[in-house]
Amino acid sequence: MELSVGGNLKKTVPGNGQPYVLAQGITVYGEHGNPVWTFKADDTAQPTTIIVYACGVGNKYVTYTIKVSGAGSYVLDATSYGSFNQGLATEIIPLPVPDVSGQVNVNYKDKNGNEIAPLQSLPSKTWKVNEIAPTYTTLNTTYSPTTITYQGKTYTLDQQLLPANANGSYLAGETVLVTYFYDLVETPAPKEVSGSLLVHYVDTNGTTIKADSDLMTKSWLDNETAPTYTTWNTELSPQTITYNGETYQLLLAKKPTNADGSYAAGMTTEVTYVYQKNETPAPKEVSGSLLVHYVDTNGTTIKTDSDLMTKSWLDNETAPTYTTWNTELSPQTITYNGETYQLLLAKKPTNADGSYAAGMTTEVTYVYQLVEKPTPPVVTPPTQPIPLTHPTQITKPTMVLSKHTKAPIMAKVLPQTGESQTDSILAITGSFIMVGLILILLKKSEKKRLNSPE
Repeated sequence: MELSVGGNLKKTVPGNGQPYVLAQGITVYGEHGNPVWTFKADDTAQPTTIIVYACGVGNKYVTYTIKVSGAGSYVLDATSYGSFNQGLATEIIPLPVPDVSGQVNVNYKDKNGNEIAPLQSLPSKTWKVNEIAPTYTTLNTTYSPTTITYQGKTYTLDQQLLPANANGSYLAGETVLVTYFYDLVETPAPKEVSGSLLVHYVDTNGTTIKADSDLMTKSWLDNETAPTYTTWNTELSPQTITYNGETYQLLLAKKPTNADGSYAAGMTTEVTYVYQKNETPAPKEVSGSLLVHYVDTNGTTIKTDSDLMTKSWLDNETAPTYTTWNTELSPQTITYNGETYQLLLAKKPTNADGSYAAGMTTEVTYVYQLVEKPTPPVVTPPTQPIPLTHPTQITKPTMVLSKHTKAPIMAKVLPQTGESQTDSILAITGSFIMVGLILILLKKSEKKRLNSPE
């Protein structure tokens, strides 16, 4: 059955004695003819205004307004308007739900109630009045540090006095105050402590091959940082050690893990370096040779190479030396194919003197320059006959040896008075022929000398 009020249909409620749901969390029940109707709201009910239209005697409607703001019962008694023979009509008008908010603050105090750290506030929370309040947590978070330092003193959290509201729910319109208590840590006066360092040197069998290095004991206060030490890449870790005539090499792969570090209070820190014995192989015989070349400025060989005897020595000995400069191995001049070559001092080999090289042939090259010969003068016979004023007598030319050239030359002979002009011409012609023959003999003699071995 539906009732109409002012032309608008309203929700009707059967009066059968059973609860009837009007809205979320709100029910009503009653019976026809009974003027008493009961409205109930539980915790889920939203703030609501219920307009009730009751039909009384003569089909007249009576309007009631019920406001639901929380859980509870609301009773409508319309006895004064007669029996309700047609039930109820209702209209639900939801009310806006208000917001509420809350705050949580955390305090830090010592046993005497003195504040030892600034107050901290958790983020404020806002929620609807009909909603469950949000929760908060401060225990075992940054809001409950285990230690606090205040004015140079250390305080520790008292686990026996943890606040009951360390974790909980926000309260609408209120500030929850959480207080943590801390105990002062009594710090004893610092004590002097000391430690020492001992460095060992052993071979791969663990045998000591060098006396231990015992560093001076260090002292410091127990509230200070212990002093440090360094042994790696210092005189405390030599690369080699000689023991009983044998050489031992530091094993880098066995560098101690505590080669560098800090002293330990009341302890001797022991650092052990391990060395391996060097096995010395028996000396071997090695050899080297020397070869000297002679070339002109074009690199052409002008003299047979000088191949010196191979030298031998032990590989643990110093190689023998050689010398070629200013010796018969570096002549100042060389004659080759009738030409003379001069040693170029400016091109002295960098390895003219040095040491033999094991398993190698050291090659020294000397460079020579060709010596240019002067051009001989050309003798031109006279074109006109030599006038003779007196008869001349032809005299045979006299051959004279020069002490400088070792070659015969013609002695000049003047014509004598009384010789005829014809005789003079014949004498001159014979002289030219003689000179030509002498030049030919000289040429052959010089060529023969040049081709002869030195």
